[in-house]
Amino acid sequence: MMGSSLTQGEGSIAVSIVCVVQGRAVMRDFRLPLHSTVADALAAARASGAFPPDDENAWGCAIFGQCAELDAPLHDGDRLELLQPLLCDPKASRRRRAKSVG
Repeated sequence: MMGSSLTQGEGSIAVSIVCVVQGRAVMRDFRLPLHSTVADALAAARASGAFPPDDENAWGCAIFGQCAELDAPLHDGDRLELLQPLLCDPKASRRRRAKSVG
């Protein structure tokens, strides 16, 4: 549900942006122009100072859990998730654990 701080505007959409910052989930609501893309939402998030300005190419993006490219269109009510890069290869980590067990 969008926060009450967003005013309904004709010709705009409400989008929530979520990411993990310093170990905790942060969600902010934004009102963007119609036909905005993931890239537009990222620019708004950076401009607001709500999210870290890390190397934007290091982050992945998803809309409701589905991978999204920077040029993907956003719709009213979308939740854009900023995904941090993996710190290790999950397959390699699993192999190490399996090897140590037996």
